[in-house]
Amino acid sequence: RPIPLTVGNDGDFGGVGEAARVRGDRKVSVALLAPGSGLGTAFIDSKGLPLSGDHFAGMEGGHMPAQLHLLGAGLAEAEPFKCGCGRTWGCVEAYTTLSGLPQYIQHLSLSLSLSLSLSLS
Repeated sequence: RPIPLTVGNDGDFGGVGEAARVRGDRKVSVALLAPGSGLGTAFIDSKGLPLSGDHFAGMEGGHMPAQLHLLGAGLAEAEPFKCGCGRTWGCVEAYTTLSGLPQYIQHLSLSLSLSLSLSLS
């Protein structure tokens, strides 16, 4: 007898689990942000996570462009960080997770050394 199988990512299915735990009998929407080495995200509307058809199941929130001017630390003027997905437009994930930390530290040390050299001049 065939067993139904659905394949997805940790963000989507983590959101499904949280929605089941949080909702109970209520019909509410649930959003999940799971930062770590990447940024897992899910949005489960009041009808559940669409897993078929033309729906965008969950979302790849970590790969939306970051609003760099809101992050401070001179990031609005800097080149956007390269994301693990290969994009160079400044994915949110590159600024909010462990995978982007080396780039952020390098940016801060360059900013600090530039500030120090300007103040010593």
